[in-house]
Amino acid sequence: MNIFYSVFFPTQFWGDVNIDFPIPLWVLWVLPILWPFIIPILFVFYSIVLDIFMLCLKVDIPLKKIIVRVTCFGFLCDIIAIILLILIAAILTIFIKSTLVFFNWYESFLYSLVVKIPEKIFEVLILCFAILLSRVINYKLNKRYTFSKLYIDDEKKKKLALAIAIFTAPYIFFFTITI
Repeated sequence: MNIFYSVFFPTQFWGDVNIDFPIPLWVLWVLPILWPFIIPILFVFYSIVLDIFMLCLKVDIPLKKIIVRVTCFGFLCDIIAIILLILIAAILTIFIKSTLVFFNWYESFLYSLVVKIPEKIFEVLILCFAILLSRVINYKLNKRYTFSKLYIDDEKKKKLALAIAIFTAPYIFFFTITI
């Protein structure tokens, strides 16, 4: 029995049950109890990415001026991607469940979108669309609000915002954990 299962599902309530239930890692972003663990990890990750690209672009500004906004915008855009995935699943529930011909396809699609690693091209495209949309929003927010008051070239602002958007995308959303 793995430790995640034993912490969240103690044996005094459930007995000694061994259930292998895969959940996508993006579900962890939805649980506010895990935010104190997720946000510092994102903070460190964004700091490393920013530091590397500020060195590459020869931008001489203190990291502490922008890292909090970059982390907040990144986390907000990850939540936007999750909301988009949930909305897509809800829309498919409303429209496809009413059509009995596609009911079996819908059940297998929703299961694969929400529970397991995406295998079909349509599932991968939906995840890619959600991640891409969140990164476009991240790029716009960082370019407009994080880097707007800095005294650097507009071209460097665009490159920094683009680097953050590409290299901090939540690629981890493609993976699952088993509890």
